[in-house]
Amino acid sequence: MLIPVTDAPEFDEEASKVFAEGWPEFIFHDALAKQYAERRDRFFAGVELLLHVS
Repeated sequence: MLIPVTDAPEFDEEASKVFAEGWPEFIFHDALAKQYAERRDRFFAGVELLLHVS
C-alpha cells in the first residue's frame, strides 16, 4: 500500500530506523534515477510516499 508520508505519522519512527544510515547505496548508481532526478523534483516536490507491506 502506498501512503503519503503526511497521512501516516504513525510510521515516522519505523521509517527513521530504515533510513537511519541514509539512502541505500544502489540508489546512487541507478542511471535512470539520475536521469530523472530533476524531473522528479520539479513535478513531485511535495510528494513523499511510504510503501507499507504487511
